[in-house]
Amino acid sequence: MSKCHFCKDGYAMPGYTTVSRVSHKRGAMVFIVKQVPVDVCDTCGEWYMSHETALRLDEMQTIAQNAGVEILVRKYPVKPFAPKPIEREAPTPASAYQTAAQPVAAAGD
Repeated sequence: MSKCHFCKDGYAMPGYTTVSRVSHKRGAMVFIVKQVPVDVCDTCGEWYMSHETALRLDEMQTIAQNAGVEILVRKYPVKPFAPKPIEREAPTPASAYQTAAQPVAAAGD
């Protein structure tokens, strides 16, 4: 718990806030993230974000902009932000598709 740098009276306590940004890089984009962990002053309400949280928000915004997103509204991730891997089946070996010609029994054999 640290003294508030803004009002100098209160103390910054763990809490959450909503961060919204408007970016004009590569076209306009509205970026809103809810439940971002911050320290909030118990007197004036000023909030302070950790460096790691700020970097993660910047990363989320860059990924969304590169994907062409115009509006992004989401909750802050607890886990590191990364695209989910695509689950694929293991490739079938080519030999599975190649079958030897089996002799066909003639009628009456």
